[in-house]
Amino acid sequence: MEGVNASFKKGPGLYEFLVEAELQQYFNSFKNSLKITHPSQLKFTTEGDLLEIGMSKPEMRRLRKYYEKHFPS
Repeated sequence: MEGVNASFKKGPGLYEFLVEAELQQYFNSFKNSLKITHPSQLKFTTEGDLLEIGMSKPEMRRLRKYYEKHFPS
């Protein structure tokens, strides 16, 4: 279980991640609507989820770009 928590805490926090991607205006939507608390959880979001919180296609691409930067597959 300790290993799970250690990998969960790698990288920036959600707000810092969104600031870096210039998407901080979506912080409350990610936290409250989608229940995302850490950027590593973004891999579970769908395009529909992001459309639901009002994100544009270019913003989605930017989110994915920064996600891949911090969490390469």
